[in-house]
Amino acid sequence: MPSCSPIDLKKPGNADLLRGAADVLKACDPFDAATTEKVLVEYCTGRGLKAGAINQPLRVAVTGVTKGPGVFDTLAIFGKDEVLRRIGLALAKV
Repeated sequence: MPSCSPIDLKKPGNADLLRGAADVLKACDPFDAATTEKVLVEYCTGRGLKAGAINQPLRVAVTGVTKGPGVFDTLAIFGKDEVLRRIGLALAKV
């Protein structure tokens, strides 16, 4: 995994947002693009945030880059275990 952009992960609140997203994703079943999008949108709106607030921090945590294919498709391709592992690695760096 490329090194994470500190701009995205060290922004105030993003680490906590990612920790909560990881908790939500642990319980996500099935772990496909549609389901991960649904649970993460609900997670953000439940916290009073815009639905897409998690997209960029999550993309950086999982892929190490700020641009790429759709974040929910990316999550489905990597799979739950790898996504959670990568989020954990990213959080350990901040």
